[in-house]
Amino acid sequence: MNDYAKQAAAAQDAQDRAISYGASVGGDALDERNLRIRAEAKMTVGLGHPDLVEVTRLRLLSDPGCPFWDISYCYGLLKSDADHPAGVPVRVDLGVYQLPKRGFRRTLVELAQANNVYAKGIGLLDNISTLS
Repeated sequence: MNDYAKQAAAAQDAQDRAISYGASVGGDALDERNLRIRAEAKMTVGLGHPDLVEVTRLRLLSDPGCPFWDISYCYGLLKSDADHPAGVPVRVDLGVYQLPKRGFRRTLVELAQANNVYAKGIGLLDNISTLS
């Protein structure tokens, strides 16, 4: 795990702790399914992980006038197991921390292709939340 991934995981853990104490974080509300995934995600996997079956939420943040989106977090599900019949919740490391605002979907498709993943098939393009 690179330094950025370690820092991102630590920041995400701190945010998850704040949420568990009742803090309100972010702009739009998460639905119950995504809240469960966020609370139960204990490990981080790469976009090319062979058991990754779905990306459930990709959060992008930016400032007005900035040409890039910062990746705040990305959650997904691995294949189900005995303890998680609906899939094992995980954080997904896309391997980058920024996407260009112009053509970011194309960049996501290119990232997926580089990892031998079908972006539309795992929901990478369908579950994007932006805040600018």
